Amino acid sequence: MEKSMSDIFGTCWVVLVNIYREVHGAGFVGSFTAFVVGLVTTNKGVAITGREESFSGPINYGHVNLTRLPAIEGTAKTWVGRFFGKLLKLASNIFVLIALLALVNIVLDEQWH
Repeated sequence: MEKSMSDIFGTCWVVLVNIYREVHGAGFVGSFTAFVVGLVTTNKGVAITGREESFSGPINYGHVNLTRLPAIEGTAKTWVGRFFGKLLKLASNIFVLIALLALVNIVLDEQWH
């Protein structure tokens, strides 16, 4: 059976909409729970894959004061483990986004009623 990319993306869209409906239907508690679960699983994905060295800091009047954030070595030693960690981080970030969208819509619904 041959599936086209539009079928695959259509199925993914239906899954995302169903997740949103469940989170939104659960109200503030559901949105908060989904947000926390998303953050925890994102951190688990970072623990699996690691994090590259990065720099962070403020920019004041054209001068940059950067602080070095060291790299975190992940626990995954094979490409399958790193691939799984990347997928986990991606799915978790999407879950956090869905939770935030549901929270905004819940707050706006409460404001109008």
